[in-house]
Amino acid sequence: MQIGDVIALVRREGSELRCWELSEACLDAVAALRRHQRFQRVGLTPRELEVVELLLLGRSHQEIAEHLELTIRTVRFHQSNALEKLGAETRADLPRVLL
Repeated sequence: MQIGDVIALVRREGSELRCWELSEACLDAVAALRRHQRFQRVGLTPRELEVVELLLLGRSHQEIAEHLELTIRTVRFHQSNALEKLGAETRADLPRVLL
């Protein structure tokens, strides 16, 4: 799925889009972001990108910390840095800025 396909899906389905569909679409967008030069310009670290991917899947700070073997404080630190670099105000804002 290309980013254009994701945007069309969001426009077509709007509020009827299921959470898992949006998460899958966002992960596709993140995968495209990894391949694209925009990722390099934004300057996310590999760890920040991992945290963003898990946030998009709806994981809690606790779950992310356990999965990545970090403290919750460190997860929040990476989240804060990634949100700032991506221009998102909250974790709920991530799909909008990635799409």
